[in-house]
Amino acid sequence: QAWSWYREASKTAQWVLRTILLFVVYIGVMWALGYYVLNEEYIHPCRGQLSCRLDWIMTVTSTALVVLLNLAVFDAVMLCRRWIGWVTASTGGWTQQVQEQYLVEHGLSETQKTEFEKLKYLAVVDLIGQRTEVVNRLIRYPFIALIILIAGRNDYFDIWNYPVLLLLSWALNVLLALLAAYLLYQAASRAKEAMLAGLSRQMVKALSTDKDHDVRMKQIQFIIDEVEANEQGAFVPLYQQPVIESSLYGLVALLQYLYTHQ
Repeated sequence: QAWSWYREASKTAQWVLRTILLFVVYIGVMWALGYYVLNEEYIHPCRGQLSCRLDWIMTVTSTALVVLLNLAVFDAVMLCRRWIGWVTASTGGWTQQVQEQYLVEHGLSETQKTEFEKLKYLAVVDLIGQRTEVVNRLIRYPFIALIILIAGRNDYFDIWNYPVLLLLSWALNVLLALLAAYLLYQAASRAKEAMLAGLSRQMVKALSTDKDHDVRMKQIQFIIDEVEANEQGAFVPLYQQPVIESSLYGLVALLQYLYTHQ
């Protein structure tokens, strides 16, 4: 059911509408900054009216495309966060195939269906890890586009200036991508904590049984260790995520470049 809701919410029409609405808000903020706050003259190395107009159109178009890309990725991250909440709150719905697969992988027979009650916590974490690994890769694309934009304004091509509004737009894009990575990591971490809390309750329940409680305790402890060891997708520690590392390196490189070209 959670996957069905996720697929429904990520349909093209709904995704485009949400992205355009965010883009309109973004344009409004940038326009207000440029018109009321900064009031800066935009200088560019154009030669003649046609050249100046083309330079302006290409700059605005390329920046707008990067913003749209970033907002589309941010929308995908926020939708994935909602899906993580749905999956974490679900009480069942696992297919027969998934249950049999986890029972076989952990050395249990298909007749021991009740044992999946403990394994479902591991299944949730595995599923979230697999999905967030896909969404995490999307966050890299805005950084690639920004690097191309920054490289395109190198002195090797022409003597460009760096208007404050353009720098603010770049910085806002970087912050938005970093926020997306953080929010996805936060949602995944909360889901893992919820699964560990559920396993702790299973541990307490196993202690109250009169027979085989030692074996059950060891089984649950093994599953807890498996859940804690999962570092797939958004479960990777935030400081170790390639998105965070590359963005920080990119910010440092940009600041150094701007400082040396003042």
